[in-house]
Amino acid sequence: MRTTRIPRLPATPAGWRRVSLGRHLTEVRRPAPLVADDIYRLVTVKRSRGGVELRESLKGQEIKTPTQFYVRTGDFLVSKRQIVHGACGVVPAELDGAAVSNEYAVLNSDGQIDLRFLRYLSESRYFQQTCFHSSIGVHVEKMIFKTERWLKWPFNIPPLPVQLRIVEVLDTARREVELIAAQIERLKQEKAALMADLLTGKRRVRLPAAETTP
Repeated sequence: MRTTRIPRLPATPAGWRRVSLGRHLTEVRRPAPLVADDIYRLVTVKRSRGGVELRESLKGQEIKTPTQFYVRTGDFLVSKRQIVHGACGVVPAELDGAAVSNEYAVLNSDGQIDLRFLRYLSESRYFQQTCFHSSIGVHVEKMIFKTERWLKWPFNIPPLPVQLRIVEVLDTARREVELIAAQIERLKQEKAALMADLLTGKRRVRLPAAETTP
C-alpha cells in the first residue's frame, strides 16, 4: 500500500458527512506524576494496527522518561514515532489506568465519532496516507507525527448509528477470522505431531490387505 501518495478522499456517500477529525476528536493529557516506589504499567502500540498491549511494569524511579500520561479504557492511542507503520489502537479495559510517554497521542471523541469505528477506519489507505503526510522527518523510521496537522484532514464519516452497525459487523467478522485461524493452528500442531510419530515409527500405518499378502 502506497502511503506516500497525496491523500485523495473518495466521494462522500449519501447521508455521510465530510468533516475534519478535529471537529470531533481532541487530544487529552492526564499527567501521571511519578512516585519512586509506585508501580506503573507502561503500554505500547503494535505496528500494522496490532493493538494496544502491556509493555512492562516498572517502579517510578525506573522509568527513564519522566513525562508520563494516564490512558483510559476506550482512548484512541497513536504512537507518534510508529504511526507511519500503522501503530494505533483503542485502549482495552484491562489496561485502564496504564501510562504512556509524550511520544503517544491520546485521543477522545465528543461522541459523534465512535473510536472503535475510527480503529477500523485506520485500515483504509486514505487514513494511512494522512498519517504519513502529517508526519515530519527525512527518514521513515525517524518521522514524528503531528497530531494538530492530522486533525485538519477531512474524512467521510457516517451517522453514529451507522458507525455502530459497521463496528458490529466487522467485530463479528474479526471473531470468525480469529476462530478459523485458531482452528488452522491446531490442525498444524496435530499434523506436526502426526508426522513426528509416523516418520519415527512410533505410529504405524495400516496397509490394505492385498498389499500385505506375500
